[in-house]
Amino acid sequence: MRSPVKSVAPVVALDIGNVCIALHRDACAARLGYSSIANLFAANPDLLHYARLLETGKISREELLDYAATRLPVRMTPAEIEEAWCSMIGDEIPGIADTVRDMVDMGLRPVFFSDVSQVHLRHVYTKLTFLPLMRGAVVSCEVGAQKPAPAMYEAMERNHCDGGVPALYVDDREDNILAGRGRGWFAYHFGTVPELREVLLKLGQRRDWEPGPGL
Repeated sequence: MRSPVKSVAPVVALDIGNVCIALHRDACAARLGYSSIANLFAANPDLLHYARLLETGKISREELLDYAATRLPVRMTPAEIEEAWCSMIGDEIPGIADTVRDMVDMGLRPVFFSDVSQVHLRHVYTKLTFLPLMRGAVVSCEVGAQKPAPAMYEAMERNHCDGGVPALYVDDREDNILAGRGRGWFAYHFGTVPELREVLLKLGQRRDWEPGPGL
């Protein structure tokens, strides 16, 4: 028996890293004594595991920093490690703020949908000029799972779409996009801001969603 078609909510599920804000992972790795993030985690696979635990809220910031301090090739204090860890958070992607304003003007509710730790999320929030336009967040450190795990998508549908699906999902990772499409989401594999604006234009012309109260 075919499953029922889910309703479409006037929501945009918006990834953060490399969609809203630039990430400089290799620059972060250099601060920690490695030539690239791949080399950092290849030399310290347990550190990658700890980073994922932090991003899913399963360990504290202090646990990660204390562990990292014993594994790095350079002597650093926990405060220095945290500063280096946050150095991967770059500047806001040019044009994304105007694009989010376009979403709001169309009657859409932009909601963050991201794998991120509380440490990085606080840092991200200080850099985004359009933060007041956002209408919430589904983040891995609160859900306890990372995309493309179903729990993340279920949390978005449950908490922001009244059990339906978002009108648009934007992410730079293909595996995450495919997981969304598998749930019936209209998903755009992010390339550039001008391309995203074209997707928004087509979405507005199609009008498969209806703005709700207060939009």
